[in-house]
Amino acid sequence: GVVYAKDRAGRMLVANRGTAELVGRPVEAIIGLTDREFLADPDAADAVMANDRRVMESGRAEQVEEMVQLPDGTPAYWLSTKAPMRDAEGRVAGLIGSSVDITDRKRVEDALRRSEQRSAMAMDVAQVGMWLWDVETGEVQLDARTQQVTGIARDTLPLREVTAAIHPEDAPRVEAALAAAQDPQGGGAYTEEFRWVHADGRVVWTVARGQMSFKDGRATSLTGSLIDITERRRLLDTLQQTDRRKDEFLAMLAHELRNPLA
Repeated sequence: GVVYAKDRAGRMLVANRGTAELVGRPVEAIIGLTDREFLADPDAADAVMANDRRVMESGRAEQVEEMVQLPDGTPAYWLSTKAPMRDAEGRVAGLIGSSVDITDRKRVEDALRRSEQRSAMAMDVAQVGMWLWDVETGEVQLDARTQQVTGIARDTLPLREVTAAIHPEDAPRVEAALAAAQDPQGGGAYTEEFRWVHADGRVVWTVARGQMSFKDGRATSLTGSLIDITERRRLLDTLQQTDRRKDEFLAMLAHELRNPLA
């Protein structure tokens, strides 16, 4: 890591070997200089010095993330802990600090963020909502798509308030399926088709799927998806009605033709 001390003007007083390796110059070459004078990137130097000044002026320690390039020009991210350095009278005479390289962590965080963004975009294109039920707290988290489909305009609420929005005829079946998903012997899978009743009376058909997580044999959380299948159900009902009318017509035709054929 990097360990250093600076005076009120930001001039380097003490620096360890890690500091010298970071800036690509021996320690004796940077003593008495400011970050603006020995760092290759002036913008990064200004940002570091601004953080230093804030700590010295406030008199309070801080932990900040800073970007300082390596000697070959590669950007590196550092987690810096900085605290005011005081003289014998208790006045702030400078700053002491230490920094550790967190470049790999930042790279992983950026990759994870991009992956989450791609997943969110795919879910949006596929019109799939996501939800999470914390079994231990009883809280349910709904993403924007799920709120739109269910008509629930809140992102976090108790499970009982979620099930209150389900069609009364379907609610008991949904609650029974949620209870069954908490049994580790059953694998924790959850799948149900049911209706939501919006405040304006509109009814929306959905299919919900989820998988329960367990810890020490105890259900902890259920992560699930939600898809609006209202149009599919409407088409299915239309086909069923068409089949029923066809069957009724054939039955009537058979009855009407039975005597003439005889």
